[in-house]
Amino acid sequence: MPDIQYTVQKNDSISSIAQRFYGDPAKAKSLFEFNRNRLRSGDINIIHVGEEILIPLEDKNQKEEIVPPDNADEDEVILTISGKNNYGWTSATITRAMDQPVDTFQVDLVYQNDIDGIPVAPFGYERVRVTIGKTIILNGRIDVLNVSFSGNSKTISIAGRSLAGIAIDSSIETRPLEWANLKVSELAKILVGPFGISVLVDADEGAAFELIQAEPGEKIIDLLNKLASQRGVFISSTNKGQLLIWEAEGEGPIQTLEEGDQILMTGSVTYNGQERFTQIVVDAQQRDGAGPIQGKATDSIVKDAGINRTLIVTPNETPEGVDLDTVAEWERGKRAASSMPVTVSVKGWRTDSGGLYTENKSVLITAPSLFIFKQTKMIIKSMTYNLTPDGRTTSLSLILPSAYTKNDVEVRPWQR
Repeated sequence: MPDIQYTVQKNDSISSIAQRFYGDPAKAKSLFEFNRNRLRSGDINIIHVGEEILIPLEDKNQKEEIVPPDNADEDEVILTISGKNNYGWTSATITRAMDQPVDTFQVDLVYQNDIDGIPVAPFGYERVRVTIGKTIILNGRIDVLNVSFSGNSKTISIAGRSLAGIAIDSSIETRPLEWANLKVSELAKILVGPFGISVLVDADEGAAFELIQAEPGEKIIDLLNKLASQRGVFISSTNKGQLLIWEAEGEGPIQTLEEGDQILMTGSVTYNGQERFTQIVVDAQQRDGAGPIQGKATDSIVKDAGINRTLIVTPNETPEGVDLDTVAEWERGKRAASSMPVTVSVKGWRTDSGGLYTENKSVLITAPSLFIFKQTKMIIKSMTYNLTPDGRTTSLSLILPSAYTKNDVEVRPWQR
C-alpha cells in the first residue's frame, strides 16, 4: 500500500496528524522521525503550513504478533477485553466484507457452573480485539450483550462491530450540511474524525466533488457510500478499526472450488433479471445553465436477450468534474453483482495453502448445479467464519470481477 502525501494545514501538529491517520497520537514520534528530513524545524513540536510529509500506511490485513493461550489451537477465536483473553466459545460467527464499513462478530457460550468473569457489562461498549489464532480479524467495540438461563443451563452471547460502527450509523451533526471541493476521504475524515476513527486510502478516488450536500438527519455512512459509488471505490474497515477506501482487486486465486469435492459443501445462486437494465442513464443538469448532460452504460447480457429496459439515475452533484459514464458503469456493476449473488459454504476457515479465506481475494469455482459450467474466477465479496459444535465452516459470497471494475460482463459461466 503506497504512502499518503499530506500537506500541513493550519492548526495541524504531528500529534493531530497521527491521530487523524492512525487513530493514535502516540505514533507522533515515529511519524516525525519518518519525516525528519522533510521538515524545516527539526523539532517535533514545530511544523509549518504548506510543508509536505508522507504518511506511511500499514496493510489492511497486516498481522501483529499475537501470542495465543498455550492451550488454544491454531484457529481459536479469542476476544481480548481489558487485556484478558477470552476463548472456548460454544459457537461463533465473524463476518468481513469488501464493501461494508463495519465488520461484525458474535460469540456464544453455554455453561452450567459459574465462569471466570468475562469483563463485559450492559451498555459498556467495551473495546475488543478479535483474533483467530495469531491473526487479528477486527478491532472494535461490544454493543450487544444477551444472557439467559433455562434450569441449570446458562448462555451468554456477545456481539459487536469494528470501531467505525459507533460512528457510521450516527446522523451527520456538522452544520451547514454542505462542503465544497472535497474528495471522499477528506469528507470521511471530517465526519468520523471526531469519533477517533482514522481514514486510509488505497485507491484512486478521482476528482474532488465541487459541492456535497447532505440531507437533515442523513447518516454518515449513507452519504459516504453514495459519494464512493460515484467514484468507483468502496468503503470498508481495516482489521485495526480504520475506515479504508479501496478498489476491487481480486488477487489470487487463493483456492479452487469444484462441486463434488469435499471442500465445497453447499452452494446457491439466484439469477435475478429484475436487477438488470439494458441501459443505465445518468441524467444531470449543468450548473452554468447550458442544459442537461448524460452518462450511459450498456448491459450486454440484457441487450443480447433482446430486452430493452432503461434506468435513469441522478448523481449527488452536477458537472463539471464528474465523469457521468463512470457513474453509470458503477451503477451497472452494482446491479450485476446483486443480480447473481453466489453463496457457497466450504469446510474449515483456511485454504489449501494454510491462509484464512479473505475478502477481495479470488477463487476459481466450477459448480454445474449452479449453472457455473466452466471454471470461473470470482471475487470473495464477503466471508463469514462459522463455529458450531459440529465444526468450522466458511460462508463465501462471490461476485464476478467485472461487477466492480466498471467493465461490462465478459465471462458468462452459465454458457456451456
